[in-house]
Amino acid sequence: EGVVLVSPDTASIRAQVSAINQNGAIAQKRVSQRMDTMLSALDSFSVVEDSLDTSALSLQPEYRWNRQTEQQVFTGYRVTRTLTFKTDDLKAVGEVLTALTEAGATEISPPQFESSTSGQAQESALEHAVKSATRKLDVLARSAGLSLQSIASIAEVSAISPSSPEALMRTGVSMDDARNNFVIGNLTFRAEVLVKGVAN
Repeated sequence: EGVVLVSPDTASIRAQVSAINQNGAIAQKRVSQRMDTMLSALDSFSVVEDSLDTSALSLQPEYRWNRQTEQQVFTGYRVTRTLTFKTDDLKAVGEVLTALTEAGATEISPPQFESSTSGQAQESALEHAVKSATRKLDVLARSAGLSLQSIASIAEVSAISPSSPEALMRTGVSMDDARNNFVIGNLTFRAEVLVKGVAN
């Protein structure tokens, strides 16, 4: 197995705002107003060009079960809009999430961290895996009193997708403290190979 750690350079952020009302138009208006507030909140932060998307919109009727009448009762239309974007200012991710929350976001997914060097990192993990497997073959051959002569075959067992680091932020922090209370780890790239050798 080969393992390579890489620092992320972008974060993908997904936030939603939703509202429910028996009048679908009213619910949609409230959601649009909150979305405008969220977009305004992003003006102070670095957003990767062409990554901003607010096109996802859903409108679903909601019901509750009335135990007395044993019937569904219409409670209203829930309108949800989704905002997705990327930022390359990772130090400000905590502030961004706080700003979106204060602007009215009803749900924010954990940020997904990425690296522009992911391709090179996966190749490096593969190289490390091959070197590690070859060294182990050499050790096994010498332990048996033999000498590793050549590599007969190499096969990639699996290319494991990078695991996104957990970003931790303490709750109840102010906007001013958000930058220092958000800790981001490294992306981990792994590769596994099966190497067969010839020894005599």
